[in-house]
Amino acid sequence: VTGDDDEGDGGRRAVARRAYLEINDGDSVFLDVSRTNSMLADLIATGEKRLIVTTNMIEVLRKLTGVRNVTALGTGGYLNVQLNGFVGSATVSLLEPLLFSKAFIGVTSWAVTSNDIDSGSVKERVIHNASYKFLLADEDKFGHVGSFRFASLTDFSAIITDASDPDTLLQLQRIGVPTLRSL
Repeated sequence: VTGDDDEGDGGRRAVARRAYLEINDGDSVFLDVSRTNSMLADLIATGEKRLIVTTNMIEVLRKLTGVRNVTALGTGGYLNVQLNGFVGSATVSLLEPLLFSKAFIGVTSWAVTSNDIDSGSVKERVIHNASYKFLLADEDKFGHVGSFRFASLTDFSAIITDASDPDTLLQLQRIGVPTLRSL
């Protein structure tokens, strides 16, 4: 799921840097399966913020294991090898009692879709359990559509993006969800 030479990594890194600014010392955060969240985990691992990080992504767990100021919690559940993470009804059940101050959710497209219903159901549960929900969407996501819609843009507290296209930004402004531009 991760790769430094993947197309779009510059946008993802910028979104991850902006997302890191939304995390406060002492937060309990959720990072779902996404390349952007893998990059956000790198920032958390090298930062000084004391956090509890729950994730269903194995790569995030690897990056945060042993980081002294981070308590890393893996969801468990059905392992989807292609996604490099845990998904499905068992994962959703394990997430049921957990509450998060902030959740960072990656998407296949701006239409708030996923390519996998099991992954989408995990995202849906996390959105329900989080006080603040951040949609992480680099500009490349605009115009793509996945096969499972798990939320609408208005379900999010803010959208974090590197989008610079005036039409895209105008569309987001019309929806009324705050848009946080990447650095």
